[in-house]
Amino acid sequence: MAPKPSKASKAQPKAPEPIKEYPNIAAFHQATYENSRPYHKPLASLSATEKTHYAYARLLETGIWKSWDEFQRKDFWKYIETNKIPVPLPEPKDLGRDRNGRDISKYSVKEYEEYQKRERGLEGLVRESTRFRDRQRRLRRSGRAGEDIEGEIEEERNRRKLIGVLRGKKMGRYEEDPEWDDVVPIAQDDGEGALAQIAYTEEYSEGI
Repeated sequence: MAPKPSKASKAQPKAPEPIKEYPNIAAFHQATYENSRPYHKPLASLSATEKTHYAYARLLETGIWKSWDEFQRKDFWKYIETNKIPVPLPEPKDLGRDRNGRDISKYSVKEYEEYQKRERGLEGLVRESTRFRDRQRRLRRSGRAGEDIEGEIEEERNRRKLIGVLRGKKMGRYEEDPEWDDVVPIAQDDGEGALAQIAYTEEYSEGI
């Protein structure tokens, strides 16, 4: 009796590649930048196909394709998509420093994501606060300041406290209270011959 043919062994599923860890956000941005330019190498090291891909990548980067007619653009993008040519990213910029003077480029990827989330939240709060101030000014100019709604004022008061927290800055009593927005502080002048500056309290200094 002839032996039964052995069953072909099932192909083992390929293990997913481990997620690459980066020492900081600057390294992540640099790697992302380089990955978007796989054909930006010495031409002598590229194959004929890679040289063609490089030419298309350069056209993609310069944006010259935008001046072409519809047929040319369609043909161009078909080649880009078929060959999965990535859009070249601009070179990473300096991220500067945060409000505590820390170099943002040294943040971990997770820290940077949290930083961006805080900044977006802060920007939204500042926009809402600006709208509130503008509305209050319009009401005062039109003599309708009495239309202020206490709920809105309290909401703005809490908003300003949160802005101060996100900025790492403690707001003064008058700065964070919308009811003092129309009060203009009077500059204190101790005179040219003053021997020493008077040590006012923070609250008093804010008022003058």
